[in-house]
Amino acid sequence: MAKIEVSERNGLYEKTLLETSLFPNFAEKKIQFASYSEAACALANERLIPNWQCISGQTFQVPLLNRSTADFRIKDTIVEYHPIILEHEFTNRGQGRRFLQIQDRLRPHDLQCFNSTLVEEFSIRYYSKRRHLMDNSSNEEIRKCSLIVAQTFEDYARDVLVKFSGVSYNAAINTLVELYNDLPRRGSK
Repeated sequence: MAKIEVSERNGLYEKTLLETSLFPNFAEKKIQFASYSEAACALANERLIPNWQCISGQTFQVPLLNRSTADFRIKDTIVEYHPIILEHEFTNRGQGRRFLQIQDRLRPHDLQCFNSTLVEEFSIRYYSKRRHLMDNSSNEEIRKCSLIVAQTFEDYARDVLVKFSGVSYNAAINTLVELYNDLPRRGSK
């Protein structure tokens, strides 16, 4: 079983896969993930997608432009797992606080409409930024790749795992959730 160490650095959590039974290709190396969800996606890729291996710089944390990387590359597709968490999407902290204040004053239906509009806007913005990085990459192969941005496990199962593995949606989502739940958490043995 893999062991994930979680340490806080600059207010962000860094997750590092330290042991290797889940990633046999990394027997002596560390793999760093931005989240437990990203680790579960990598494990599901390895388990379900034929011939896909988690190789840093090639199929995982793929260089795009400057210091920017993409989560995964599967064949000729760049894949990003990026849930939209509204309070984290604002680049200005003051605007983020204002957003939370506005949310507190809205009725439930208005809040749902407001949030879904913002999620859609931030989703389009994120996709456009990633596509821009790909289009301006010095790597011609990256420029030719298509882009999938999954915001939820459901998106990832449907748009990535089913597409590239051929398994059913139910098999894909069940595998992804199982792998996520099986990842040891901070303080677990």
